[in-house]
Amino acid sequence: MKKFLVIFLVLGFSIFASENLINFTVSKSLENGKTVKIIPLEKGGQAFKLDFSGFDANEKLKITSTSGEEVGNFEVPTSEKGDALTIIAPAVADKEGGKANILIKTSSEEEISLDYYWGKDLSLNETKSE
Repeated sequence: MKKFLVIFLVLGFSIFASENLINFTVSKSLENGKTVKIIPLEKGGQAFKLDFSGFDANEKLKITSTSGEEVGNFEVPTSEKGDALTIIAPAVADKEGGKANILIKTSSEEEISLDYYWGKDLSLNETKSE
């Protein structure tokens, strides 16, 4: 039952993400085709979709999310196609916005790091691609 609730929540966030928010997407692509996108899911900049593509099939990506003094670590498994999606919420207690970072480490020790802004600072992203 919990799996269905999570899927419903993810689909719900995706449905409500407007095209205007795409203007604040941050992405990074490596020469080998591995790409990570951070896409805001709502105009308040409190929730983001991490979209992974071009990674190895069935790989476990190690993610470190840093926002202010708060650091979280988790893993995201890729599909047989090397793609994955997850949702993050970088908010920090007593803050209305700020700068955050996502560090992705692959099973081959490759690292991809992306800085992005959340909350009231969301507009500082202004669609960055590297």
